[in-house]
Amino acid sequence: MSPESDKTRIIKSILRENWGYSEFREGQEQTILSVIDGKDTLAVLPTGTGKSVCYQVPGLYFDKLTIVISPLIALMEDQVRGLKARGIPALALTSAHSRHQQDILMDNIVYGNYNFFFISPERIRSSLFRSRIIKTDPGLIVIDEAHCISEWGHDFRPEYRQISELRELLPNIPVLALTATATEAVRQDIVESLGLKTPAKILYAPLRKNLSYNLIYSENKKEELTRLLKDQRESQIIYVRTRRQTSSVSDYLNANKIKATSYHGGMTKVIRDKNSDSWFNNQYRVMVATKAFGMGIDKSDVRNVIHFELPDAIEAYVQESGRAGRDGKPSSAILLNNKHDITRLEEFIQINYPDEEYLRKSYGTLCRYFELASGPVEDELFDLDLESIIEFSKPTLKKHKFLNALKILHRSDIIFLSTSVFQPSRLKLSEHRIRLLLANRKNSSRLKEFVSLLLRNYEGIFYGKSKISEAG
Repeated sequence: MSPESDKTRIIKSILRENWGYSEFREGQEQTILSVIDGKDTLAVLPTGTGKSVCYQVPGLYFDKLTIVISPLIALMEDQVRGLKARGIPALALTSAHSRHQQDILMDNIVYGNYNFFFISPERIRSSLFRSRIIKTDPGLIVIDEAHCISEWGHDFRPEYRQISELRELLPNIPVLALTATATEAVRQDIVESLGLKTPAKILYAPLRKNLSYNLIYSENKKEELTRLLKDQRESQIIYVRTRRQTSSVSDYLNANKIKATSYHGGMTKVIRDKNSDSWFNNQYRVMVATKAFGMGIDKSDVRNVIHFELPDAIEAYVQESGRAGRDGKPSSAILLNNKHDITRLEEFIQINYPDEEYLRKSYGTLCRYFELASGPVEDELFDLDLESIIEFSKPTLKKHKFLNALKILHRSDIIFLSTSVFQPSRLKLSEHRIRLLLANRKNSSRLKEFVSLLLRNYEGIFYGKSKISEAG
């Protein structure tokens, strides 16, 4: 028997023993064999084809630690739960852990017998992680949802573009990048950002045979929803654009005797978990959600995914619609649209992708504001007060469009834009401690005035981290 046949036999045995399947799904076996041959690999596989198996089987094959870099805490926790349920040791290090807990957890990774270790990109740069991870002997590094490198890495989460530093700490270990959707430009961005060495590229079309795509024109979308959902008995997801719509749409459905719950990023974790669990446990058959209800959603019997409005990007639409029909049964992706959607998308394009004339205006405004001649300026940094510049430019520039123009100028190497612009300071207050602070007569009146200022200006600062401006 050839060596390759031996590998195939072993990985099928691992699949059967741990997942109960005798055969791999499309793309899985090819990806796994590439990884265990020690090759850097980029795999683009359809949503619902079991991408996690593509690193979990090689991880068990190597019988070493597998480091998985993942974008969301909920996604990490879900994977850890699934692995533990199969008797496979796994841990996740997240921002929810205190410094002391992180210290203990990293000791467990170094000295314990764990197969899988889940971590966010932000944790990779910490001294605690770096000092301990070099004491391990990993067999594989995995970047899950790798399209985030291109989608988020340029501004929202710049740490995504620094994952390659892990290779400097742990050289000669194969890297597997996994995603469901990636254009050619995004694939190239992933390869370059991760420093993949002559990677094997395993690419499959994102569309699945059991999933039909439907476009429905409707001037009354809520009424159309009741028609579509009236006779449905299996799970449904409805994607909406705004947090307010999650409530208005779910309330409308419940008023029409269709049991629905909702989910968005502004809810507290307790409420999000409660609503999510009630949908997963089939107490509610309809989930109305923003895109925050996204990666890691693995419910096999979702029969329809309905988009209430046209999404901003085709990649996001493919990701979200692919959450239907993971059990292989015929399912539908339904997109509601009308004339208003087209107008909104055109406005979205104009705001997010300013034309050359607008870029010239933005650059000229910066030069006038900072009293600079146009052209290169060496070794000079300036504090960027967006509100002040917008006020200075009136009525030329609008904030969101101007910020997107700055991003384009930054990517074109015309200006350098610090990532702090996209990651403003955030603050959360402890209600119990603030009450004690205000009640203590010894505290200065200035401190009490400061606390009162925060409470007046940042609604909800007790319930979650609020963006704050140090400038006032």
